[in-house]
Amino acid sequence: MTVQGSIADVVLPHLLAGATHVIVAMPGQPGEVRERVITLARQTGLPVLSVPPRSELQGEPDALATRIAAPSRRELPVSPENP
Repeated sequence: MTVQGSIADVVLPHLLAGATHVIVAMPGQPGEVRERVITLARQTGLPVLSVPPRSELQGEPDALATRIAAPSRRELPVSPENP
């Protein structure tokens, strides 16, 4: 999997061709940036998965190793008022 285009390009049809999900993997970005990207991703109508923020990934070394071995992700619902 490769990253194509800019954040604003996530809604462009040629980049979505054949896509089944949008994955937002920006754990080091501020919450405002992540929310803006998730809002754009929801506009695609595809299921949106998000890697948790870095603050949730940090912790005890053993806990982090467990999370790396079994990556955490979230499926974010598409709401009618915020497609």
